[in-house]
Amino acid sequence: MICGTISAAPNAHYLPLKSDPLIELELERLATLAKMPVMSKPYHLATVQDYLEKIKTDYPELYRRINSYISRYRQKSNITSFGIEASYSDFEHKNIPNQRGQTSASNFKGEVAGYWKLSDNINLSAGGIVYDGSDGIIPNHTYLSYVHDYFQIDVGYKEVWLSPLQESAMLQSTNAKPIANFSINNPVPITDFNLNYSLAFGKLEKMDGILFEGTRSSGTPGFLSMHVSFQPTNNWTIGASRTMQFGGGQRPVDFGVLWDAIFNPIESDNCGGQTKCNESGNQQAAISTKLDLYLGTPLSIYYELAGEDSGGFRWYSLGNRSYNLGVFFPYMTEKSSVYFEIQSTRIGWYTHHLYEEGYRNEGDTIGHWWGDEKLSNDGIGAEIANVRFNYELSDSFHFDFKYSTLKNVDTTGDNQFDESLYKRSNELTIGLSQIGNNNIWRYEFYTGNDMFGEDFTRVSVKYSWQ
Repeated sequence: MICGTISAAPNAHYLPLKSDPLIELELERLATLAKMPVMSKPYHLATVQDYLEKIKTDYPELYRRINSYISRYRQKSNITSFGIEASYSDFEHKNIPNQRGQTSASNFKGEVAGYWKLSDNINLSAGGIVYDGSDGIIPNHTYLSYVHDYFQIDVGYKEVWLSPLQESAMLQSTNAKPIANFSINNPVPITDFNLNYSLAFGKLEKMDGILFEGTRSSGTPGFLSMHVSFQPTNNWTIGASRTMQFGGGQRPVDFGVLWDAIFNPIESDNCGGQTKCNESGNQQAAISTKLDLYLGTPLSIYYELAGEDSGGFRWYSLGNRSYNLGVFFPYMTEKSSVYFEIQSTRIGWYTHHLYEEGYRNEGDTIGHWWGDEKLSNDGIGAEIANVRFNYELSDSFHFDFKYSTLKNVDTTGDNQFDESLYKRSNELTIGLSQIGNNNIWRYEFYTGNDMFGEDFTRVSVKYSWQ
């Protein structure tokens, strides 16, 4: 059976992913309050419409805001967003987390997104981002979709966020430029357990140093991602994700070998140098869980255990583990929300002996933004903490701040990695959004110090047409 009453066919759209902080906050609130069984992003319009009805009585203002926003998707064609940003920074070498490779050297950014419904089941989404230094338009919102109640097929540059956490994702995020891919997923949860699934095959940009049979070459590796989640109870969601970087250069792509690597990783891939093993690629996996609770106030607790390769030559064990915990209060008060996230990551992430450039797309880490806060060939671990606070000053002004701190640490205990290369990184973002009838002005101040102790400051102004 399909959960809910809304057909997916007229609603073949995904909602913003790391581009519109105000509506994304509202969607995260909805996910907690309505107990949405979703552990990855972007959120699908059909699912959002279904679960939006569950909060209509208890949270009428949140219902009104989200319903007003998604009304732009109810036409045959429309421009759904348009924005321009101007900024200035005193430091050129700072990557901006989760912004598709953008750095502080960029002083201008423009973005647009829209769609055209070609038929009841076929939809074309088109859009992109451009900033100085981006080497052309980044097609982060361009794909052709075929949608059915039970599945949706997308071909193009659909972005994926494989984690329940809001500020980071170990396996796949928006930190690097989007990956061209073919994907299939269900637009609304199915079965009595609210099952969600996704499978995507993609191709990374060209990289150097791909090892095969003792020699290195240049090429475009493939990229596979898989995700599934379900609800054992109406407020508890469990998910699992898997990604794999494979092929490229002189490395052959054999789907039989890939199949073996996915379902028998010890014998066919993560074999740690055993003589009869021909490694297929670079794999990551994660299991995650989310509890939506009411303890005097609504909240969600997220936990994710991620691993880079297998542990102890056992297919069911995650190696080089990353422990990730988040707590989200959608309404600390009637006007405010807060989110906490802490992470402890062991060694080996985002580096690999088969891929000299590591787990990256055009030089930027595909997963957690922390991967760009260490040398690209350094397998050192890290301890990371984030807090984000939002407050509605009035109907027209919204204030937010985010603080992040991280330290690259040697988790081996035997001085295998040099911690002295790095300083503790601290980042503070203060934002003010001014909301008009058809537009939003956002003023942002971003400051801190990077992994080498270098101070940076960036100020920006963004205009968004709504």
